[in-house]
Amino acid sequence: MNRFKKIAGSVVLAAALTVSSIGIAPAKTPVKAAETAVTIEELTAELNAVGAKIKSIAETSTLKTSSAGTAAIMMAEMPDTPVATVPLELDMDIDAASKVGHGRMPMPSTDVTSMVSGDGQLPYEDLFMDLENSRMYIHDEKSGLDLVSEFPAASYLQGFGIGEGEGNMFTTLLSPQLLTAMKDFVTITKDTTTVNETPCAKVTVKIKLPKGVVSKYMDGMMSKIPDAFKSYTSMMDPKMMENVDVDASFVFYVDAEHTPLKIDENIALNGLSFNGLGINIKMDLVTSFNASTDKLSIPEDRIANAQVAPGYFTKAGDVSVLSSINDKGVSFFMVTGVNNVKAKKMTIPGSVKAFDKSYNVTQAVKDAFKKAKKLKTLIVKNATLKKELKKNPSKYGLSKKVKIK
Repeated sequence: MNRFKKIAGSVVLAAALTVSSIGIAPAKTPVKAAETAVTIEELTAELNAVGAKIKSIAETSTLKTSSAGTAAIMMAEMPDTPVATVPLELDMDIDAASKVGHGRMPMPSTDVTSMVSGDGQLPYEDLFMDLENSRMYIHDEKSGLDLVSEFPAASYLQGFGIGEGEGNMFTTLLSPQLLTAMKDFVTITKDTTTVNETPCAKVTVKIKLPKGVVSKYMDGMMSKIPDAFKSYTSMMDPKMMENVDVDASFVFYVDAEHTPLKIDENIALNGLSFNGLGINIKMDLVTSFNASTDKLSIPEDRIANAQVAPGYFTKAGDVSVLSSINDKGVSFFMVTGVNNVKAKKMTIPGSVKAFDKSYNVTQAVKDAFKKAKKLKTLIVKNATLKKELKKNPSKYGLSKKVKIK
């Protein structure tokens, strides 16, 4: 049973990120009014107005957004009996004036067997974004490591409608292009109601996608995800969506000034496939936001303790290198290839500087020098790497005639 919980984790994470697109404050149960039909164009206009309102809030204060809810995981053979209920929490804040962002979200991973622990808990990351220098400082709550990596600051700002580009967090996922493409499966209605005694519009978007439609529009859906979140959805295999049907609803409560008051998000994914296992997932989320006078800043110890995160690629003289972390939790770089395939002499530096700190170059990937056909001399500054290359030159694409110094 624990294995099943773990396998379902990546779908929970990716789907939660996909449907979490707006923040709204909790409210009392609204009073129902008569429904009227809404066109895709009218919905787009309303969401654009809400996006403009949120932009103005983000530019004048700290905007704090939060989504909370649960995901119930069922085996397809027992669709009414959850085998696990996973709590979901997604927080994304921005202080546009200070150019700092903050978030907390489930940790992305391509290892689906480790996504959810035996108690149904997701591993989380706490993130601070340096929007001025396009850096992200990460605290991995599972390992306790502090990491730093590149961050697409422009995309993050645009998520709140700030900067150049089209769209924002309110229109990215419910884009007019995507809704138009699926118009035969979408219904939109509008009520007038009250939330916490505030008159508002209640806009309901219902999406019912039969089998085959989801996989057909998968590429289009993923292309609408902001760059800042794409690593969280890259783990999704389109094949596992081939037999999926979707029943989703997004209910927006917006006042006369286009300020969002609440959104309820409900989505059911039926027919997911993992190695022959059929999985159904039902999610319920409520997203909230508030404007705060508190200024965001990156903690000094977060910056001081941060080491380069895995996956940072750069050039180091004659070779290209990629960062990784060893089993002791220490960052290092490995050689992945050469920058000049015609070079007869190359040097591998003993260290590489990244994000203001230096890291040792201690490994190389298989066939790293395969394309360096004219290489005669290889100077290796790191003793550990030099020993390994001399011991197994063919493993790394080196001719036995190459002199390793």
